[in-house]
Amino acid sequence: FQGPSAMAQVCVFGVSGFVGSHLAEALLQKGYRVVGTLRNPDRNPAVRWLNELSNKHNQRLTLVHADMHDEATLGPALQGCTAVFFAAWAEVVEDDKVAAAAQGCRAVLSAAQLAGARVGLVTSSTGSTNPPSGQPEVKVEDQSWTDVGVQLEKAQSCTNAVCKRLVFGQVAKTMMDQAALDYETAHPDFRVVVFNPSLITGPCLSPEIKGGAGFVHSILQGRMAGAELPNDSMSMIDVRDLAALQVAGLESPSARGRYFAVRESWHWKDIICELKKLVPDFPAPLPFEGEPVTPTLFDMSRRDSLGVEVRDIPTILRETVEFLRIRRLVK
Repeated sequence: FQGPSAMAQVCVFGVSGFVGSHLAEALLQKGYRVVGTLRNPDRNPAVRWLNELSNKHNQRLTLVHADMHDEATLGPALQGCTAVFFAAWAEVVEDDKVAAAAQGCRAVLSAAQLAGARVGLVTSSTGSTNPPSGQPEVKVEDQSWTDVGVQLEKAQSCTNAVCKRLVFGQVAKTMMDQAALDYETAHPDFRVVVFNPSLITGPCLSPEIKGGAGFVHSILQGRMAGAELPNDSMSMIDVRDLAALQVAGLESPSARGRYFAVRESWHWKDIICELKKLVPDFPAPLPFEGEPVTPTLFDMSRRDSLGVEVRDIPTILRETVEFLRIRRLVK
């Protein structure tokens, strides 16, 4: 798969989401015809702004109904597509729901192959890459796996939905990664590429604020005010760079397996300091006590092999704040 021909058509599963909409835009900009799936296109307000996106690109975005948990809807949606991007996700706060993402991902990959597609690209998370023994000196994709059993035991001590969402989310993403890679092992003529981002931020194509842009906005609105700053680090990527990496993964015939989709990791004190430069008067958290932990280090060789220039963290944060100012959410 070297790039779009005049007739190249791909599917973005979850096109109304933060990542899915940017995937659609990146693919349209490169000349692809895109089929975008929605669970309820007749009642989804996203249809309006997605149609506007299509109009900017000669109506090359077609919206269709599909549900990853209703296999009868998958074949018609994927018909004629040479690749599928799986960017659908739902929060998990119950242990009997953790397998749903893996089951849905596997169903979409299978239906895509049956419809003639040759490549499946999956948006996952670094939450699937946290070994129970702690972070290694440098994280490597094929050596860094979250232990599902350990996380499910940890969930038993969760006392609130936030804790459950974090723990079950890591379990669900890990199971989804394994299901996607196992599918390729069983079907070696179908190429699977999994991307593992952390905080995904940047501008939204939707009228509502989604993804990491909403998280950054909440920090600037005082989400962390009065609380002690976490002595921890956070890795991030701009959503447009994540989309570019995935398009490169599609167009690189040798791309297979997992790829860290982050720029790098910064300590929270440095993230807050950078935000203070951009919005000096926002209510910041209190300083923590003790020595700062070392930010997580990633082996970026696989990411860099895709040839995408990824924005640095000061640029990611600056452009997110600029977007929030355009939307009049930050002064």
